[in-house]
Amino acid sequence: MVRLTIIIVALATKSRSAFKLPHFTDLIMGLLLIAPHIHAHLRKTVESQMTDIIPRFSLEDFLPYQLAVASTRVSRRFEKTYRERFNLTVPDWRVLAHLSDSGTVSVREIHQRVDMDKSKISRAASRLEDRGLIHKRPHPTDGRLLELTLTDQGRQMVSEMAPLAHAYQAELMAELGDGATLLKQQLCELSKRSE
Repeated sequence: MVRLTIIIVALATKSRSAFKLPHFTDLIMGLLLIAPHIHAHLRKTVESQMTDIIPRFSLEDFLPYQLAVASTRVSRRFEKTYRERFNLTVPDWRVLAHLSDSGTVSVREIHQRVDMDKSKISRAASRLEDRGLIHKRPHPTDGRLLELTLTDQGRQMVSEMAPLAHAYQAELMAELGDGATLLKQQLCELSKRSE
C-alpha cells in the first residue's frame, strides 16, 4: 500500500502534459484520498483472518491472573490496618506471623513458607530486630543461616494483631458467603499441588 501511494505521488508530480490525459491530477488526487481507506480495509481483513487462526486470550479471564490480583488486593486491604496501627510492611507482618506460629526458624524456612523473596525477608528481619521485635542468631549447625525468634515485645505485638487478623478473615468469609469454607479448602489444595 505504501508503494502504491509513492507511485501515485510520483506520477502526480510529473507534468500533466507528459500524460495528455484530461483531469489526470484529479484522478491522482482521488486515488490519494481513497488510499487510506483501502489500507484500513486490507488491515481489517488481515486482522479478521488472524483472529480465526489465533485464539483470543483474555488476561482478565485467566485464573492464575485472577488469583494473583485477588491476593494482592486482599492483602493490601489488611495491610492498611497493621501499617497504621503498628507501622509494619507486608514482609514484616508475614515474618512476625510465621514466627508466632512456628517458633525459631531460619530466613530460608520463612521464605519457603510465605512465598516471598529471601532478600525481602532478610530486610524485614533487620527492621524487626532494630525495633526489638525479634532476635537473630547464627544457626547452631549451619553457619550460613540465621535463626529468628520473637522477643517478648514481638510476642506482645502479635497478640495485639491476632484479633485484628481473625476479624479481617471473618469479614472476608462473610463477604464470600456460603461458599467461603469450600473456597478456602480448594485454595489450600491448589497451593499444595502447585508446590
